[in-house]
Amino acid sequence: MNKQVNTICAALLLAAILFVCILPVKQAVAQDNMLETYQDEAASNNAHLQAYYYQYLAGVEKVVQTRLLPMTELSAMYFPQPLVFQMEQQLAGVRAMQSFPWFGTRKVMQESAAYNAQFALEKYQQSRNQLFFDVAGTYYELMQLEEEIRLMRSNIELLESIEQIVITRYETGRASMADLILIEVEKEDLKIQLLKLEEKKNPLHNRFAALLNREYEGFFALPDTFEARQLTDPMAELKDSMLLQHPGIESYIYKELAYAEQQQLARKSGLPSFGIGVEYMAMQNLENNNHSAMFMPMVSLRLPFQRKVYQAREQEAVFNRKAASFQKVQAQNQLITKWEEWVSRYQDAQRRIPLYISQLERMEQALSIILEDYSSGRKTFDEMLNVQRRILEFEMELVNAKKDNNTAVAGLTYLYRRP
Repeated sequence: MNKQVNTICAALLLAAILFVCILPVKQAVAQDNMLETYQDEAASNNAHLQAYYYQYLAGVEKVVQTRLLPMTELSAMYFPQPLVFQMEQQLAGVRAMQSFPWFGTRKVMQESAAYNAQFALEKYQQSRNQLFFDVAGTYYELMQLEEEIRLMRSNIELLESIEQIVITRYETGRASMADLILIEVEKEDLKIQLLKLEEKKNPLHNRFAALLNREYEGFFALPDTFEARQLTDPMAELKDSMLLQHPGIESYIYKELAYAEQQQLARKSGLPSFGIGVEYMAMQNLENNNHSAMFMPMVSLRLPFQRKVYQAREQEAVFNRKAASFQKVQAQNQLITKWEEWVSRYQDAQRRIPLYISQLERMEQALSIILEDYSSGRKTFDEMLNVQRRILEFEMELVNAKKDNNTAVAGLTYLYRRP
């Protein structure tokens, strides 16, 4: 009978341990695919991201506008009292005039608008990366919570199974009433912890729904198991990739270029501009009343006398360019700091995961020994409960380490990946 009890207890506890320790690759792939699905949904629906996208489209339209010449001026004249010129008088007239900026001005305007549009695109990509990270972080929190709830329920069921065994032993005089009280107290404690975990679900689910910009319908599809992600590329290469092409840095590079073009534009705006046109005049001969027409070519020249205005605009562009340069340096420093933080968290999680798996395997061995000692009376029941409690603790720590690991991977991906 003692051997049967030991076998049942060991089988139940070892099943709970193995369920946590096994890491199937197919589940890890499904986990990543499901995350990408949620990220794509968020990118399609998120209002903040859509605002950046339409700002970029507006910038593209600005580039189109700079390719065009200023609007042609067309004016018509009619004289109720005709203008008299010697033997003729002017009855009416039509004038068309086209203005032209100084040579190269339109090209500078176009390049400035193009750089500003590219700046808007980089801000969109940066916002998209941030959104993907926020979705991934919340997604892993959801998975952690679901896994903790599953573990808590599994341990409650395990205690209920052990409780039945203890009752059987008590009825045959091989267990004390104290054993029954201890297991009942332990079971109630786990139920309270389970209730606390359940209460965390609704706020977390609503936060996830807000990122997706949709109503929470009471359920989000999640993988059956929680797996740890791995970084396959060398850290040095990923860091170089981040510094070379992170949208947060490139956006300020394009902003610098845009301000450099604005500096050129301010200088060219202070140069003369000119226009050419033609005027048609309807004339009438005063002697024979015959009508005639006359065309007169026209040239205009615009001289900017207010030099201080254009000098101030040029200086404004210089200061803005310097500001963008310092912002770029600050962004680089912040990215390097964040990179080192995420690398540290990732490496820490990578150490903790195998540690907790190893500790769970050792606790399995300790459990087998304690079961034998308990059946022979060499160990008390509370010692067996302590082992079960430690197993649950390591299971929870393993889940938390996986969440920290995957969040760190998401953080590093946010820093070096371009959408």
